[in-house]
Amino acid sequence: MDTEPKYSKYREIRISTLDELLSHVECYSDLEFFRGQSKSEWDLRPKLSRLYDDLPVPDSWDRIEWNILQDFKRYATPHYRREPRGDFQWMVLGQHYGLPTRLLDWTSNPLKAAFFAANESIGEEDGALYALEPTTIDTDADDYESLDKFDVLTPILPKMIDERVVAQEACFTAFPLPPERQQFKPLEDGIAFYGDYWLLLKIIIPGDRKLEILRGLNRLGTSSRVLFPDLSGLCEFLKWHHRYAEFG
Repeated sequence: MDTEPKYSKYREIRISTLDELLSHVECYSDLEFFRGQSKSEWDLRPKLSRLYDDLPVPDSWDRIEWNILQDFKRYATPHYRREPRGDFQWMVLGQHYGLPTRLLDWTSNPLKAAFFAANESIGEEDGALYALEPTTIDTDADDYESLDKFDVLTPILPKMIDERVVAQEACFTAFPLPPERQQFKPLEDGIAFYGDYWLLLKIIIPGDRKLEILRGLNRLGTSSRVLFPDLSGLCEFLKWHHRYAEFG
C-alpha cells in the first residue's frame, strides 16, 4: 500500500536560467506565495525574530512587539497619506519600510520574488526563491482588532494600503509569537508548522547566474523602478542599468 503523501513538505531545486526557474514554478500550479532572499542559507524568519539573534531576548515578545509598534505610530504620522486602520495595517505599513515585525514578506508574483533573490551579492553568493502552497489564506486580517488572532502561522492577503504593497503584490505569513523569551522557529521547520502549508519549494539561484536573471527580469518589466515606485527606486534602477544593463 502506497503511504507516500501527496507532497513532501519541503523540496530544494537548483536552476541556472530564468526559463528554468519559471518552468519549475509552473509544475506546481497551487503555489501562491513567493519570496526571494539574496543569500540561500538564510532561514525564513521575520525581522522581529532577528533583533536578538546574538543577544538574550530581553522581555516577552508581546511587549517587545507592542513597544516597537507604538513608537512607529508616534513617529510615522508625517509620512503616510492615509492613517492605517488597526494594528495589523500599521504593521503592514511598517513592514514595507523595514520595521521589525512578526510578518514575513511574500509576493503573489514569482518574477518579483526572483528579483529579490538575485538583486544582491551578484556573482558572489547563491540566492533562493521560496514558493509556498498554503493550506488556507486569511483575507480578513485587516479587520482584526487584536494581533492575538495570529496564534498559528497564518498566510495573509492584505488590503493594498500603500504604494509599495501594491507594486510588490504583497502577501505575508504572520508568525505566532514564541512563549516568553524563546526564539522564533523558522517557517521551513515543517514540524513546527505542520498543517499550515502543503509544500515549500526552495529554488537555488547560483551567484554567477544572478546578473543574467536580472537582465531577463528587466526585459519582462521587473526592476527596482517598478517594485519601489518612488525616487529611491528610480535611482537604484539607474545605478544598476548603467553598471550592468547597457555595458555588461
